[in-house]
Amino acid sequence: MPTPIRNRSIGISLILIGILLLSACLAYLVYRSIATEGLSNLEQSRSQPLSHSSQELSDRTTTQGISIERNPFQGPGYPAGALAPIDWETPYWSEGLPQNRQNTLYDEYTPIDWDSLPPSNSLPRALRMRIPSIQVDAHVEELALVDLGTARAYETPDKIVGHIPETAHPGGIGNGWYFAHLESALNKEGAIFSDLPLIPEKIRREEPVFVIVDSKTTSYLYQVTETSVKRKEELRVIESSTPIITLVTCIPRLVYDHRLLVTAELMGSKDITP
Repeated sequence: MPTPIRNRSIGISLILIGILLLSACLAYLVYRSIATEGLSNLEQSRSQPLSHSSQELSDRTTTQGISIERNPFQGPGYPAGALAPIDWETPYWSEGLPQNRQNTLYDEYTPIDWDSLPPSNSLPRALRMRIPSIQVDAHVEELALVDLGTARAYETPDKIVGHIPETAHPGGIGNGWYFAHLESALNKEGAIFSDLPLIPEKIRREEPVFVIVDSKTTSYLYQVTETSVKRKEELRVIESSTPIITLVTCIPRLVYDHRLLVTAELMGSKDITP
């Protein structure tokens, strides 16, 4: 028969466990509230639009094969060309690749004329995606539909970037949708887009962020133009009349009730040699 002391110890233990569980729940609710409130900071867009028509391309400066706007801070008399103005006071805190390094990385890409692009369904599918500024280099695979009984949904990407098959292939007119995990500790499906939330800050700092999507025959260069946030129930896969891609991951960490969307526009292409 349990003694009164033992009963008292069990009761105290249960109370302590209950307090710990309650504290953990309250801490999670506080974290969720703070994390959700900060999502508005992830919505950014370029201050200047990219230009793509043949006429617009002829009016722009081309540096090492890449069509870019003229940088007023570059030139023989101005030594700060590789550093964004926001970093001049604290240059050692500057993140990402310097502008001159970016140009070197992409000097083989030929600028795209949007007026002469083919339909995306006539082009090969994506096989690889790279985002050098956040060290992403991953295979791309088509996501399959999974029968859930009362509904159907696309499978979750497993250690890959998943492409929605019905959306645009790289290099053509349309919106190609690509999904990957921010983190997936329980299912061990990888964290390909773990640093995708760093991109909005780079856009705010006027840093160029490039996404490279390779098919079997061609490598395509995209530049990020904007980032946005949607609640998961509001996310819709939409088409576009322009050649863009949309990258999607779940946010915020440990909550995952929103989706971060990163939109990038087609800028250039080059042939892949065997």
